[in-house]
Amino acid sequence: MPRLQVHVAGAKRAGKTTLARKLMPFLEERGLHPVLLEVDEIKFKMFGSIDALPDTPESLRLHGLALEIMFNIEVPIVLASGCIPLVVATHSSPQDFERAKHLSEKTGSSLRFIVLEPPTLEEAAIRAAAAQTDDRSDMRDFAAPTIRESFLRSVEKIEATYRGLADPRVRWIAQSGPETMAREALNFILAE
Repeated sequence: MPRLQVHVAGAKRAGKTTLARKLMPFLEERGLHPVLLEVDEIKFKMFGSIDALPDTPESLRLHGLALEIMFNIEVPIVLASGCIPLVVATHSSPQDFERAKHLSEKTGSSLRFIVLEPPTLEEAAIRAAAAQTDDRSDMRDFAAPTIRESFLRSVEKIEATYRGLADPRVRWIAQSGPETMAREALNFILAE
């Protein structure tokens, strides 16, 4: 099997990290060595706890810096070690997909780009309320209009960026149970 680079994209609260964590043991059972790289975790490690609301200039600046670290440092290191980077980020702009493609070409890795169907606003609010206390997402209080607006913007950006994109490296996965989503993602990742 060629070296793999797996990206999990989707709107805020789409279940990207949940899917990635479900995939880890499935990949390990097949003798693969995934390394989870989450943009929110990288932001936390680099900048500590951040109080900036989503989509504010400060939040966007820190998110951009975390993506730079991920694409320019973290993913290449994981690939060089012979492991599979399992990248979790919204990837809401066409530039994010282009960067993943470029990095795949540059490193000789095979790109698998998974886009999760957005949840409904109601489902996103339920997920936020049920989030673990160590959850690094800035999308927690769906009672706040700014959080709801940020969620809806992220859905619009994902739809505009990936809906209709005809690329065999991209696979949309519908919202369903975590096991079902993980099995579908695994089949896509392992397809030759």
